Amino acid sequence: MLVEVSREKVEGRVEEIVVRTRGAWHEACIIGWDGEPRTVWKYPRLEQAQEKAAVVKVWLQEGRLW
Repeated sequence: MLVEVSREKVEGRVEEIVVRTRGAWHEACIIGWDGEPRTVWKYPRLEQAQEKAAVVKVWLQEGRLW
């Protein structure tokens, strides 16, 4: 079962950063313009996924990822 924990739009970009839970795993995802995941990082703890999502948001804002 997939449960979305948080979704945040990245200012100036079409991507969104989503933290979600799928079974025993917690995921930090970059969601593209079409609503499909582009990159997914999986962690055993929710806090790890939330930390990764915060880092990835900064990367997108700075133009490090495209």
